[in-house]
Amino acid sequence: MYAYDVSATGGESLLASNARIYNEIAEKRPDVIHTLADKNWIFDEFHEGDYHTRPLLHNFPTHGPGFVYSRRPLTGAWFSPHCAGVPAMTEVQAEALDMVHFTAEAHRLEVHLQVGDIELINNFALFHARRGFVDDSSAARHIIRLWLRNEKYAWEAPEVIARSSREIFDPNSEFRSKPVYDIYWSPPLGRGKFKRMECN
Repeated sequence: MYAYDVSATGGESLLASNARIYNEIAEKRPDVIHTLADKNWIFDEFHEGDYHTRPLLHNFPTHGPGFVYSRRPLTGAWFSPHCAGVPAMTEVQAEALDMVHFTAEAHRLEVHLQVGDIELINNFALFHARRGFVDDSSAARHIIRLWLRNEKYAWEAPEVIARSSREIFDPNSEFRSKPVYDIYWSPPLGRGKFKRMECN
C-alpha cells in the first residue's frame, strides 16, 4: 500500500497479529476457536443474493492457524447491506467475531502513514484496518493498494483460500481476462450486475 497523499486528519493504519489473537482466544475461550474454524460462516457475494460458506480460521500447513476474512461480507455495511436472501449469522458467531475484533483492538499497532510511505504486510499473518478520516482543501487521502504474490515466499494455503487466490493471481482467471481495469468504477452500494470475485 502506497501513501500517495494523506488525509487532513485520521486514516491511521491499524495492524494486529493473527498469532497473538489466536493464542489469547485459545487460552481464554477455546470454544470460540471451534466456532471460528467452523465451515458454516456465510459470506455475502453482493450479487443477486449469492453467498458461500467457509471458515474464518484456517490451518496453514507450514505456518499454523490464521484468520482470513473481511467483516463486510459477514455483517454487511451501511453502503452495502446484505441481500434479503442472505442468512444472518448466529448469536454464537456474532460473539466469536466480536471477540476477534476486540482482541485485535487491544493489541493493535497504529501506524500514521506519511506521504511516500509504503506499508507491506502479509494478509495471512496480520489483520489490517484503518481509522475514519477527513479530507479538506489542503489534504485528500489517496492510497494506492496493490495485491502481490511471491511464489517463493507465499504461504501454502488451504484449498478454500487458494481458490480465492487463484481468482486474483492466476493469469487464466476469468477475472483477469481484461488487461485494463477501470479503477474509478464502483457499483452502487457495493453491488453490480456482474459477478465479482469471492469476497474474503
